[in-house]
Amino acid sequence: MKKRLPRPHPVLRVIRLIFGILLLVLGVIGGLLPVIQGWMFALPGLLLLAPESRLIRKLIVYTRTRLRLRRSKRRREAATRAATAGKGES
Repeated sequence: MKKRLPRPHPVLRVIRLIFGILLLVLGVIGGLLPVIQGWMFALPGLLLLAPESRLIRKLIVYTRTRLRLRRSKRRREAATRAATAGKGES
């Protein structure tokens, strides 16, 4: 069973929500404008909102899992290429 973290002070929760939503809005605007990089604002906004939103937490866990699977697949493919390249030299 997971241990629950204590709730932060209500003022800190409101500040986190305001900054998270502000960064998320800037990220969406940045995605539409070619001048600003949207992901630089959207990622911190999502991370700030994650403790308050189950949907965003699930999205972050899903993304991390996909990135880990992709990374492990690349490592396996590189190891396979290295092993087959080593056999061809003999």
